[in-house]
Amino acid sequence: MDDGFSDGPTPPPRDPADDRRHVEIQRAADHVCALILYSDLPLIDIRLAAADVRRLCARHFPERTGLYERIYGARFRRLWAQWRGGEAWT
Repeated sequence: MDDGFSDGPTPPPRDPADDRRHVEIQRAADHVCALILYSDLPLIDIRLAAADVRRLCARHFPERTGLYERIYGARFRRLWAQWRGGEAWT
């Protein structure tokens, strides 16, 4: 029955494997955020952990190469500047 409120075609079903990959990336990113906020590790060690997240994004979603930088890279730099301040992320 068409009620006139349809937003368009029904989206395709979600792939459970994509959901698992998203969760894996999010957990890795959360770990880097926790290192920034709650550890006393030096910047180089945290940048190495961030590079692991970048590689994970590239491995799981090679067609979305900008995903890491748009979401996680910006978040890590912002947290570093806000909570650690001193040494520049770059």
